[in-house]
Parts: sequence; structure tokens; C-alpha cells
Amino acid sequence: MGTVMSAIGFGATAGTLILPWLSDRLGRKPVMLISAAGACSMLWALKSSVASTVPLFLSLFMVHFFNNSAITLTVGPVCSEAVPPGVMASATGIVIAVGELLGGGLAPILVGQFVEQFGIEYLLWLPIASTCIGFLASLFLEENHGLAASCWEQDGSASEGEEEDSTT
Repeated sequence: MGTVMSAIGFGATAGTLILPWLSDRLGRKPVMLISAAGACSMLWALKSSVASTVPLFLSLFMVHFFNNSAITLTVGPVCSEAVPPGVMASATGIVIAVGELLGGGLAPILVGQFVEQFGIEYLLWLPIASTCIGFLASLFLEENHGLAASCWEQDGSASEGEEEDSTT
């Protein structure tokens, strides 16, 4: 059981490091979509998994790999890039507070009632539905960073961090 549960920390660490890095190159929106779709599909795999260490470890690792990257992107760059610089800290604080209220306060109450009503075997349908909602919400993100944003630049000027070659 300890080995299976360690997948939470290992997957979260890997996802928190790798996918935000990837979002710096590809853009926030594509990586948020990948994260939501990946978390949803891996939750489905976890729900369908046999009670064996390796499949449980791998699916739990991947759930947290994708989920924690989405959390990291939402709380960090997506939030801070969506507001003026003067309110970045406040905006991030609000996002974290809402996440704590919903995820740490209200979700356990609702999940408890759901499980009492329908049974524990249906428990994973809640995070599967939540990640599907996250995927849909990610479709509405306005891309403003990475490769995806540079492909859509309208004015033809150099992207941030790039210098135009003045020797030609």
C-alpha cells in the first residue's frame, strides 16, 4: 500500500516540474488541455485498474502528474498572466483561497453525501467529471505565452526575448 501511495508524491513532483516547463515552450492552453485530458483518462484507468501494485502505482502516478501540473499552471502563470501586474498577488491568493474552500472545505462534504447516496464504487466519477469540466474551461483560455502565442502574433514584431537581426 505504501508503494502505491508514494505514486501521489512522485507523480505530483514530476508533473509540477515537467509540464509547466513545457508550457513555457508550447503555451499555457495546450498544456492545460493535455493536463485535463491526461488526468481524466488516468482517473478512468485508475477506476478500471486491477488491485495490483504496478497498475495502481502507474495510474495514480499519472493522475497526479497531470493534475498537479494543472494546479501549478492555474495558480501560477495562468492566473498571473491574466491580470495587471499590480494585482498578481491578490489574484493568486483568491485562486488559492477558492481552491482551498472548494477542494478542502466543501468537496469532502459533497463527496461524503455522494458516497452515502450512491456507494463508494462510484466515487471516482466525481473527479472524472471535474477534470472534464476543467478541460472545457481550458478551451476558453486566451493563449498569451509560448509557441502557440508566437504563431498568432498579428504585428509581425519579434517575440519577447527574441532580438531582431539588424545585420541584414
